[in-house]
Amino acid sequence: MPNRTTPERPPPSPQRPTTETDPPAPTETAPPAPTETDPPAPTETDPPAPTETDPPEPSGAEPTEPTKPTEPEPPAPTQPRPTVPPEEDPDSHTEPVKPESRDKALVRGDAPTPRVPSDEQIEFKDANGRYYYKIPETWTAGDVINWFILHYELDRENFAIAFYCPETGERYGWNEDTYMIGASTYKLPLNMYYYEKQNAGEWSADMKVGGMTLAQAHYYSIVLSMNPISQAMFKRLGSYDTYRSLMLEHYGGMDKREVPAEYFSQNYFSPRFMINTLSYLYEHLDEFEELHDYMLQAMQDRYLQKYRGSVEVAHKYGTLQGHENDVGIVFTEQPFLVAIYTQYVYTPIRGEELIGRIGTALIAYQTQRTELDKPEPTEETPETETPGTEETVPPETEPPVETTRETAPAETLARAAASPSADSGTPWYFIVFPLLILVGAVAGIVVFKKR
Repeated sequence: MPNRTTPERPPPSPQRPTTETDPPAPTETAPPAPTETDPPAPTETDPPAPTETDPPEPSGAEPTEPTKPTEPEPPAPTQPRPTVPPEEDPDSHTEPVKPESRDKALVRGDAPTPRVPSDEQIEFKDANGRYYYKIPETWTAGDVINWFILHYELDRENFAIAFYCPETGERYGWNEDTYMIGASTYKLPLNMYYYEKQNAGEWSADMKVGGMTLAQAHYYSIVLSMNPISQAMFKRLGSYDTYRSLMLEHYGGMDKREVPAEYFSQNYFSPRFMINTLSYLYEHLDEFEELHDYMLQAMQDRYLQKYRGSVEVAHKYGTLQGHENDVGIVFTEQPFLVAIYTQYVYTPIRGEELIGRIGTALIAYQTQRTELDKPEPTEETPETETPGTEETVPPETEPPVETTRETAPAETLARAAASPSADSGTPWYFIVFPLLILVGAVAGIVVFKKR
């Protein structure tokens, strides 16, 4: 019987890594099937079958080369199932089941009554089936959000949102203190914490987490949204309560007394919590360059990225059995932050589609608002300054000055010849002496005639 060869363990693939929390099931551990020359198969009284540490059992039919008992041949690993974990299946379009009591939204705080200034249609669809929005110039971000709440009949049990523009300070939240199942949005603050530990030199990108390097774990957690890797990351921080406390302390921007008790035992988040997390990320974006790039790559053309056009959107989505959420930074000319949580929204559209349309409408609003807020005289300023300059210093004034300097000697001689004066430059005695001589001559003639 020929020797069996065992393939080498393949490296983790970009689609499905091998982790400590999800090891491949071993195969080839059973002894060879009995043949005519093999000893009978073991019965209930026989010793147990060899394990991974036992040497391979020799065959009685064909002798093979002996193997060292201290170096047993490991079993051939099998590849993990090539499917996305069921709790994180973005392609599932089945109707969500009704929420259980543990999955219900923890409604907290107040939410303003949604109103819009005017009953206008702002939602349109182009020839390619992509949605776009025309926002009235007088509307605010809150008016845009309220339009969606009224138009799609959303309520505090299934929808919560927060909007914030750091540059203008405009902020609006509706039901933003209500906590809902966060799904994979929890991976954003988790990875931020690990990046800060790396930046501080406490951890390195080469250290092992979940059976791979931390550098790989970041990619699998943010871009591919792999649950086993992310779970290994937060388990490394200690208990679940410890992990949740760290996220609240560093990024939540709230005191423990402000969050519900369920936050520390379940995967609950609120839009306010995530807006505070995004604000921290935006303020320190130069310290999270790799995370920023991974968020741009994650789930492209879905959720907030669906109708974004040429606008960059760095986001972390989350979906879990009817809970569909997204949080991110939208890089319009004046960037804004948005956190949207939905649960069991599927009539008339699903939560993912709703998030995409809201994101597009807010992009249209923010782009228009930025243009309207620009100072009007910026383009006309050069035109208003030019006439004033021409009136103050006319171009015609310079040539006469230059001509006067050049013709000054000729004009002086002409004036001197026409009207002698002190200003002409003629000496005074040339005028006085001839007059005296003339007077003396006249006097002399008068005296001579009298004699």
